[in-house]
Amino acid sequence: PSDVYAQAADRRITWPLSAEPASVERYGPAVQKLTARRDRNIVPAVRNAPAAGSVTLLPLTSINLFGPDLHTDMAVDAVTLRLLLKPMRETDYLRIRLRDPANPSRIWAQTWIKVAFTKTDAPQPINIALDIIDLMLASEDRLWVELLWRHGGELIVGDKAQPSALGVIQSADRAVSVVQYAQHELLPGRSQYIKEYNYRPWRFTGETVTTQNWSNFGGPYDMAYSPLAVLRHIPRHPVAAIYKELVLDRVWPGAKDDGDVRDAQAILAPANAPPWAVWERELYKLNRQVVDWIVSRQRDDGMFWGGANDDCFIPLGYAGIPFLGEDEARASWLRYYDGLEAMHIFYDGYCDIWPIDPLHITDFIGSRGLMLSYALGDPRVLERELRTAERYTEKVQQTNAARASKGLVPLTGDRADREKSEASLVEQVEAEIMDYSLTHLRAYWGLTPKPEPHAITDREDVARQMMHAVQQTDKAAVFALTEGMIHTDNQRGIGRDILINAALGGRVQGRVEPYPIGIAASWEDIASADLARLVSYADDKRLVVNLYNFAETPVTATLRVWRLASGVYSIAQGPDLNDDGELDSVAREESLQLSRFATLPVTVPPQTNWLLHFEQTSPIDVPDALPDLAIGPDDVSVANDGTVHVTIHNIGAAPAEAIVVALIADDGTAIETTQIDSLNAPHPTLQAQRKDVAFQTKNLPENSRVVLDPENAIQEIFEENNQQTIQ
Repeated sequence: PSDVYAQAADRRITWPLSAEPASVERYGPAVQKLTARRDRNIVPAVRNAPAAGSVTLLPLTSINLFGPDLHTDMAVDAVTLRLLLKPMRETDYLRIRLRDPANPSRIWAQTWIKVAFTKTDAPQPINIALDIIDLMLASEDRLWVELLWRHGGELIVGDKAQPSALGVIQSADRAVSVVQYAQHELLPGRSQYIKEYNYRPWRFTGETVTTQNWSNFGGPYDMAYSPLAVLRHIPRHPVAAIYKELVLDRVWPGAKDDGDVRDAQAILAPANAPPWAVWERELYKLNRQVVDWIVSRQRDDGMFWGGANDDCFIPLGYAGIPFLGEDEARASWLRYYDGLEAMHIFYDGYCDIWPIDPLHITDFIGSRGLMLSYALGDPRVLERELRTAERYTEKVQQTNAARASKGLVPLTGDRADREKSEASLVEQVEAEIMDYSLTHLRAYWGLTPKPEPHAITDREDVARQMMHAVQQTDKAAVFALTEGMIHTDNQRGIGRDILINAALGGRVQGRVEPYPIGIAASWEDIASADLARLVSYADDKRLVVNLYNFAETPVTATLRVWRLASGVYSIAQGPDLNDDGELDSVAREESLQLSRFATLPVTVPPQTNWLLHFEQTSPIDVPDALPDLAIGPDDVSVANDGTVHVTIHNIGAAPAEAIVVALIADDGTAIETTQIDSLNAPHPTLQAQRKDVAFQTKNLPENSRVVLDPENAIQEIFEENNQQTIQ
């Protein structure tokens, strides 16, 4: 178009096209391969017009136009074509592809145009301007344009009067162009890194990947060339520099290599802050930064990244974060499993994520048991796990009956099952799934073996391990786990085990263990990341926790205990000035009756190493198996006639009797009560136990609620799931 040329006359550069044959020396091995294809022609552009009388006719089907060596750093706003053509048809269709000069396996831009010629018996000129996303050309780059015609004809090159030419319109503002270029150039590298970060052939070939000396384009090379191409024009481009570091310089993606961790980062902290607190705070912030980024981008269907696949799955890698008070993460993990159920991928007890192999399905099963702890006492979540245990127990019993008839030992779900060559992989995995679900259920019921006492005797070693994890996790590592979208097994958490061990006092299952939730304490109702926590000792009768608040004002939190047996406890609080796990003075002391899952509100003064010391003074005898009456948000409904319908669950390990169910007004007044004689437990039958009741009371006061066992006459596993407000 004439207006494009007129507007940018001072920024236009054109190169006449020549029929000069391409050589290996000028264009490299990629061009040599193209010249071997009979349907392709290589037409170089030259700086000076060819000699008069050297007009050449080139048949048009597919043709490649190459710019000359530039020896410059050029910002290109548009690419122009001036072609002298003798068409075969009056109407033809032309596909134009502009390849990325720095990464020729990539198409930078492409379009189709319709060309209407006035005749077919004489050459006619056409002018084309491509207003592309701005392109940067370095000295080693060639402009490469592909033309593909529907019908074809003849391209005339070398006509001095009407020279066919390839041209560019230089950008009027290099700063704007280079930003657009970098953003567009990095797209293939980023996309390739997401799916192929761990495959880098140059590690095996020993080659040095640069944009000047290359052996391949495409595939994993895209994630190398893209950042390298950008850095030629913007040497300090932050994202390109990160990708270069991750792709070419690091052995393990994400974290810095051990050998590169030399100088400790300087962390600002009060002088009296113990080292474990300083590094735990930094470690927690890093984990929280990654988790918050991922959670904020959770899909509407509950999935992460690409969907229901074990490589798009992160709850297990960051399993400790919800226990540290991160409610958004806890809710996100629960939404994830709700999504699997809604899509019938994990439904009615069975997990059927296809085409994942049976072994990797256990990632979902083993981690779903954590939801019992994230949603303590939620009957829907527990009964969902119950159905899986029931289903797979039935499958394994059938398998073991057949094995017994052959004199073979039964499958139990233990790792040793994998050594039984006569058992199929599906049979082995079915047994593992049974074991996963049963173990989590039994842990909630309190029927698993007690974990070993937790003790941290070397606080300096804990601080050192956390410091090392922080040092390895620089900006590039965080980028890899967030915007870099490494969505495979690398989502393992940052310093995961040492953070859980220190802040929660124990372990959170990796696959499955005899006691899958072996932590001693968890934290709720805390908005600050400035509270460091160290559980230095925990068993079923004693708990010692150090807390350091970096803020300049008090921080409040709720501590939930997970190991303490039922009993009366002396709870002392006060400063631990020398960080030895002993109280220097008692600021507060009280005696409370506690049991597993009990909570205690805590206020930590500013910039003080604060100690909590729990010691059982007298035990309280409770049965080994307890009931657990529960009512969930979906268990209360109001009919059109005003009748209140309620479903009551027993999700515990023992039957419950004489269960009082009451309608309670907002002021605590009982509106109506009824009683259920008994309700069996799902243990050991693995079948959900529910009963329905109805209240005929009309015109309920606002904020009325349904309460189970309002007088707390029944000893239960968990007391916080006994009421629901009526909506």
